[in-house]
Amino acid sequence: MRKARSSVSGGTPVDVTISGRHVAVTDAMREHARQRAEKLATLSQHLMRAKITMSIESGRQIAEVVASVRKHGEMVAKSESHDMYAAIDEAIAKIEKQLHKIEDRFRTRRDAARQKRTSKGGPEPDASVNAEEGE
Repeated sequence: MRKARSSVSGGTPVDVTISGRHVAVTDAMREHARQRAEKLATLSQHLMRAKITMSIESGRQIAEVVASVRKHGEMVAKSESHDMYAAIDEAIAKIEKQLHKIEDRFRTRRDAARQKRTSKGGPEPDASVNAEEGE
């Protein structure tokens, strides 16, 4: 099991752990998984850790991704295929979908809170400009 800490273009650093169960993880598989995990880091600033486990069971190539997200907990995606690279890509795609859903939820809540603050705080910033023009 190898652990790497990667930071993507000014984003928060993400711990990436890649391991194999009943399979020797090659450098190419490790690099492929690491690149896909770094892509996840660009999607969410709340992602703290990603653990990718590759395994072979009865000839099936299985990839499991566990992503730890701040203020949310863990997300799990599992995929199986005849090709380990395809299994990794499918599992990462499932996590991407979950991350998009969480980010939309965070964004919606943040926007609702901002809207609530502006409605309590007084006139809208555009309302004062419109009032001056009408004089």
